[in-house]
Parts: sequence; structure tokens; C-alpha cells
Amino acid sequence: MIEEVAGRGTLKSIGIRLGYAEEYADRAGKAALGEAARTLTAANNNEKVAAHVAKRGAL
Repeated sequence: MIEEVAGRGTLKSIGIRLGYAEEYADRAGKAALGEAARTLTAANNNEKVAAHVAKRGAL
């Protein structure tokens, strides 16, 4: 799915690549993209860094 979005894919093209019928592909693509975004957001916790590790951009 990430490759499809990066390649400027549409919700319909995402749904089709996931195997949905063309009539339902845009709705299925929207649902799948939303679920992927929620999953990635939950997995992205930038606060779990050890105290001795410098943060990017810090001087």
C-alpha cells in the first residue's frame, strides 16, 4: 500500500490492488488506507529513546 500511495495511486487503485471489485474499490481503498494510517500512527512512538542517545537535530 505504501508503494501505491507513494506512486500517486488513488483510493480506487489501492482497493483494486487489494482485490476488491471495481465498483467497491474506492470505498475499500479508503477504509484500508485509514486502517494503515492508524496502525502506523500507533507504532510511531518517538519518545521511546534511551536517555544517552542524542536526538536528531540536537546540538
